[in-house]
Amino acid sequence: MGDVIVKNISPLVVKLHRKRYSFSETGKKELKSLFKKMNNLFSNFLNAMQDGNPYSLQNCWKNARRLRTKIEALRLSHLTRLTEGRKQSIETNSVHLDLLDNIRNLSSYVKTMCNYFPMPEGRQNK
Repeated sequence: MGDVIVKNISPLVVKLHRKRYSFSETGKKELKSLFKKMNNLFSNFLNAMQDGNPYSLQNCWKNARRLRTKIEALRLSHLTRLTEGRKQSIETNSVHLDLLDNIRNLSSYVKTMCNYFPMPEGRQNK
């Protein structure tokens, strides 16, 4: 996960600043909300692991799935702005989509880590 942040996300932020581009207000709000949700997901995972509560891990796994669904909705939202011809969305397109992909990867890692811990009897991650 650290590699995704350091090797993938950090260079995207540098690229954005170097070109002096900025996200549209809507895009900025969506990404800010998404990063907050990803941070909460990871914090919840760490707490669930520390507690050793299988129900907490199962909830964390479900939240990772929900986050992936949210990412796809935000991708469509961004693509809508692109088709509307919004200058900021066009300028930041590659960075925006790459950020969404990297957050999706981070959520997948959390989901995978949840699979390494036992679930409550009679329940399993799906």
